[in-house]
Amino acid sequence: MKSFICLCLVVALSGCITQSLATYEPVVDPYSTDMNAFQADLVQCRGIASAVKAQYEKQASEQAANNLLIGVATGALVGAASPRILLIKPAALVLLRLYFL
Repeated sequence: MKSFICLCLVVALSGCITQSLATYEPVVDPYSTDMNAFQADLVQCRGIASAVKAQYEKQASEQAANNLLIGVATGALVGAASPRILLIKPAALVLLRLYFL
């Protein structure tokens, strides 16, 4: 059973593996394709993909920083409100016990 779980984990994680943009090359028919033009197009395509990837990673990093700030602010607000909640909670429990008894 343990080996089955490990196998399932390996199969699930292998789906996360992606091929690098620098090594990807689509399959084309070399007999009906001008390979010099194809290589030139491939180099241009890789350059565009690298630029877009860099822009995406920058945007994702900025979004992660914004999410972190929002999470810290939310945690601070909840933490500041928690003493009030802790004071209300015992009274609410007493009322619930009286109601259901």
